[in-house]
Amino acid sequence: SNSTLFVQSTENIQNSQIRGSKGYIAPEIKSGQPSVLTADCWSFGVMLFESFYDIPNYDLEILGLADIPPHHDEDLRTLLKGFLNTSPGNRFTATQGLKSDFFSKKSYEKMFEQSSSDQSEKKLEAFRHFLNAIRNKDRLFIINIHRDQLIKDIFTEFRNKTRDPETMKFQTVVQYIGESGIDNGGLRRDLYCSFFQEICEPQYGMFEFSVDKKYYYPSKNGKNLEEQYLLFGKILAKTLIDGDVIGDYFPISLFKFLADQKDSIDLSDVYLYDKQLYGNLQSLLMQSVDGWELDWDLDENPNNYEVIDDNNKGEYVLHKCRSVLIDQRIDALNAIKQGFQFVPELLSHLALLSPVELRLLLSGETYIDGDMVLHQFEFEERWDKEDLQPTRKNLTNWIRNDATADQLKLVLMLTTASPTIPVGGFNPRIKVRFVENSARLPEGQTCVNMLMMPNYGDDYPLLVKRFVTALENLEQSGFQLN
Repeated sequence: SNSTLFVQSTENIQNSQIRGSKGYIAPEIKSGQPSVLTADCWSFGVMLFESFYDIPNYDLEILGLADIPPHHDEDLRTLLKGFLNTSPGNRFTATQGLKSDFFSKKSYEKMFEQSSSDQSEKKLEAFRHFLNAIRNKDRLFIINIHRDQLIKDIFTEFRNKTRDPETMKFQTVVQYIGESGIDNGGLRRDLYCSFFQEICEPQYGMFEFSVDKKYYYPSKNGKNLEEQYLLFGKILAKTLIDGDVIGDYFPISLFKFLADQKDSIDLSDVYLYDKQLYGNLQSLLMQSVDGWELDWDLDENPNNYEVIDDNNKGEYVLHKCRSVLIDQRIDALNAIKQGFQFVPELLSHLALLSPVELRLLLSGETYIDGDMVLHQFEFEERWDKEDLQPTRKNLTNWIRNDATADQLKLVLMLTTASPTIPVGGFNPRIKVRFVENSARLPEGQTCVNMLMMPNYGDDYPLLVKRFVTALENLEQSGFQLN
């Protein structure tokens, strides 16, 4: 068959017979050397290469590790370098490949973004228009906050001012007590971003980290915090109504629950929470367990099984996934959902969205590249003048080609107070304004979505140094990337 991976026995080597699909056979096998476990990883690498590159008759055996063709997904290129290593001893094993960032949540999102259908885009656009229509721009929802007691104050404001669902549709205006400044949307975005970052900290006891410290999950010990979770859900809904984003702090399983699709939670969600547990459950599925006498140790047992066997192990794994991610923290999740669904008009429209679409609306475009950031920029006319062209060109080059993913998020944070891009982009876009004095660092004005950019001439290293310093200062001020 042309679709099978290559496997060679010792007998085949001795008979000099090479079996397998032409083009998928590992180099060491072709040269008559004994087969090793990573031979199949080479074959998988070939199939992966063919899936993402439309390059006929490409000779992978002479491909240098630095010569994997350019691709917008650097995680894919890294994985291919590992699998297509001509040295079997240095080639990725299957375990190493599975640990690659290519198989992380980020790449799942990228594949969704690249392949999202016109129907999904139309749904998201229609939902944004719906939110704009229900906002009451004639009434204000004023939030008064002390920065040094942000969580306490925002909970107090929402407790006192959201007894009527109608108030959730009023235009939000944030006032930081003791600070001057008019909220044109930037202070509001800053508040939401700060809130969803700080509320996850351990002293509040509401959320716990995944094992790899990537995402936050409602605490299993949150039974006595139901009012706080309810208010959290309301703030989540208010962020959605205001058209803002919360940042990339919460896993897709939360959005599945909010979208009434908890039954779709499976092993892929456990992978994001605890990779070791994922591996154990995956191992259970891949081998016979008949006769092992494994107890069915879950409360959820609709068929009253006593032990796990080959016939019910798939059912056990699904119940285990939902037990870990849902049942053990159900009080917190129900309270969040109650608060999130507080505005009746939202319910029927939310039912039309998939969990991925809901997450995209709330978390924004969590995968960000340089072109996406540049698309949010609007350069003032002054930048068209000849003396500023080199700086504009260097800034564009750094953002598009050399800035890291974390640096791009910090650029957004510096200029908009949000580390992610809302569906449909920022409104207004990020205005790049020229400022005098090349000794200054780039600065942001989040209240109006603005980048204050000096002229550094044609000195690319200087521009990079100044911009990186500005972003480092932002990190030191307390903002943390997830």
